[in-house]
Amino acid sequence: MSFSTFFDEIVEGMMSGKADELLVQVLPILQEKGFVAKEIEEAIEPEELANLLREHSAAHIFTFDCECIEDSDDYASLLMGFIERANLADKITDVESQLHDETAVLQCRIGETLIKREWAQKDDWVAAEFSGFIKEVFEENFDLKFVSLPAEDQCAEFILLDLENGNTVAAFFDSVAGNHDPDEVSGYKIILTIIASIVGAILTTLIGWFFSGFWLSLGISLVFWLLFAIFISFRIVNKQEQQAAFEKELQEDPELVGKMVVEMMNELKSKK
Repeated sequence: MSFSTFFDEIVEGMMSGKADELLVQVLPILQEKGFVAKEIEEAIEPEELANLLREHSAAHIFTFDCECIEDSDDYASLLMGFIERANLADKITDVESQLHDETAVLQCRIGETLIKREWAQKDDWVAAEFSGFIKEVFEENFDLKFVSLPAEDQCAEFILLDLENGNTVAAFFDSVAGNHDPDEVSGYKIILTIIASIVGAILTTLIGWFFSGFWLSLGISLVFWLLFAIFISFRIVNKQEQQAAFEKELQEDPELVGKMVVEMMNELKSKK
């Protein structure tokens, strides 16, 4: 097992533990609002929570097929579904969308404010920018949050909560799904690197003490483990930046993964 893999497993364990802690906060919130039954125990498995929400809270959940953008009014229809779940049809008006030249345009009006956004639309999948539009409309203007539930296949499911509790529930589902904040994960890894370096410096100093004396052993250990911590920290940050760049590229070109698979298969064929 490599050093990096070892740290990855420790961080994953820490994040899973965080999910268990969040579950203790999440259940009372959902029980108080009647989204899950009162008799549900805190020992419930995290993956069962989404199913309980589907069973008890259909009126608060909006479900749609992510591969549904074919006509100009499709984004407007999706937005209206969210508006109806939030009972805000009288406050969010002038909902319109357009689709032309691989560009999607979506707008709505809240009072005197017109919210209008556009983004690239190269296929029939709901673009990531639509989630940003939903966040802008409901979170920034009404303190409401549509939390994404773990869904199967190409479906999307969102449950409506108030903003404060919605953030808690969203953090729980993100932790369960492994969708951790990259900055948070990198922070954990760098902290672990520093701790490992300190422990390593202490151990190597004690061992070297018997062979070369305390001060020489301490100096060599400090220099070595300081360089080690700096090197590993830079690798962690660089890996995060590469991952962020790849995710951005993937958003701009959804067919990128397919192209990479084809290239890999062609390379394997050429080696035979």
